[in-house]
Amino acid sequence: MSEQERPSWAEPFDEPPTAADLDYVRPPGPKGRPGRRVAIAIASVIAVLAAGFGLASLAQGDGASDPEGAVRDLFGAISDEDAIGVVQAITPSERSVLRPAVEHVAGEARRLDVASKDLDLDDISGIELDVQGLELSSHELGDGVAMVEVTGGKLSSSVAIDKLPLGPVVREVIDRQDADIDDTSTTQPLQGIKLVALRRDGGWRVSLLYSIAEAIRRDADPEPAVPTFGAGIPERGAPSPEAAVREAVAAATALDVRRLIELTSSDEMAVLHDYGPLIVDATKDAEADDQNGVSVDDLQLEVHDGTEGRKVVEAKAYKVSIGDDDDGMDIAFDGRCTKVTTHFSFDDTFVEVGQPIGGEVDVPDDVIGGIDTNGGDFDPGASPDGPQSSTTKWCAGDSSSMSPVGLFDSLGTGVAAPRIVVEQRDGAWYIVPARTLFDTLSAGLQRIDRKQVRSITRMWTGGDEWLWYPQEFWDDCDIEKPSATASERAGNAALEKCLAASEDEGGN
Repeated sequence: MSEQERPSWAEPFDEPPTAADLDYVRPPGPKGRPGRRVAIAIASVIAVLAAGFGLASLAQGDGASDPEGAVRDLFGAISDEDAIGVVQAITPSERSVLRPAVEHVAGEARRLDVASKDLDLDDISGIELDVQGLELSSHELGDGVAMVEVTGGKLSSSVAIDKLPLGPVVREVIDRQDADIDDTSTTQPLQGIKLVALRRDGGWRVSLLYSIAEAIRRDADPEPAVPTFGAGIPERGAPSPEAAVREAVAAATALDVRRLIELTSSDEMAVLHDYGPLIVDATKDAEADDQNGVSVDDLQLEVHDGTEGRKVVEAKAYKVSIGDDDDGMDIAFDGRCTKVTTHFSFDDTFVEVGQPIGGEVDVPDDVIGGIDTNGGDFDPGASPDGPQSSTTKWCAGDSSSMSPVGLFDSLGTGVAAPRIVVEQRDGAWYIVPARTLFDTLSAGLQRIDRKQVRSITRMWTGGDEWLWYPQEFWDDCDIEKPSATASERAGNAALEKCLAASEDEGGN
């Protein structure tokens, strides 16, 4: 395999020595001790399960009698492991979005063997939480809106690894580690936490979105004034589901923030409408150059039925251009394949051989400006004049799905086929951002299977370097790719043979 055929995401080997001088290079994998990566992975699973604990039930309640009461209800329910109480302390519009999302993620976790089949969101085993000495203070931000600050208290938590409802995939990762992973117990101070409570239907509940918005406002420099709640940017929808998406795309490329907010549902995203004037003010000085030449062309949309009378608008094809021929990118999607073309120019971005980078290290003789010349001669002054470009293409079902780009796409977060959820109210259609996010992630999760999950966990938590290589690599060296269940020793042995074969081919 020649140097020009290397994948754009590949980087040279730094280990093991037996592969250091080979022509084919590997894609980047995670670095660091496997035990640390396992701990991070387990912590992520625990975080998802803990979130599910608080959102498992959509119980209706009258709310607390005052803002501090809403926060006490929240922390009291956490301390008592009362899932119904936790949900009652969250605003109805937010929990109505989060509940189905968490339930779906839990179901997918069971299907993919990440969580055990007996995972129960009403009573998650292996986690103990205890809130002690809670002290609060509050002040009004506006009519029906209050800031509650935790001035004292602590949260004690303990995790028993063996009792957690972890599935076979996670248990296999734990079993592969050389050292045992111990149970953990921690105590964290709660002082300084600030939460916003809203009065809805006569009772007070905590709002996660308003709490985030207030944190962003307070951190701004200079800090803007508290908005006038209920007097922000009014919603103004579109005549059809497709029109809502097309108008949103046009507003985004034109940096028309106000129109984007108008097109969102004020039911789900009241926080955007209340804080909208502050957002518009923060972006009003944006110049036309800030758009960086962004354009969307040949956008083909398809509308599907969603849940509860909503519609899902899916992009079946599009072309996105960013920047220009000297510094930019073109992304084209045809319904199955995504092609990304990067534009650049050499100009004066290259350094001379042997000159230090940042005054710290010397440039290797065979590396110029980040381009590996494979030991050949390269004169920066003789580089091609004018715009240059490089193109990468991948399609649904390609074996490169395990590459970094393919991995993100398979999880539904790539730029392939965006799905936008819209809803109708009073004859107009509005975009529903949170449901859009969860719908996209849900669609991505449904595309992966247990085999892919096992491969992903082995790639990120162990020494199975051979799993990072696409099928094309194995085809080129004419060596059969090991199965996903192959041992680390067998898989890496096959990798060494394939690398050696690639070196021999490059030398002929």
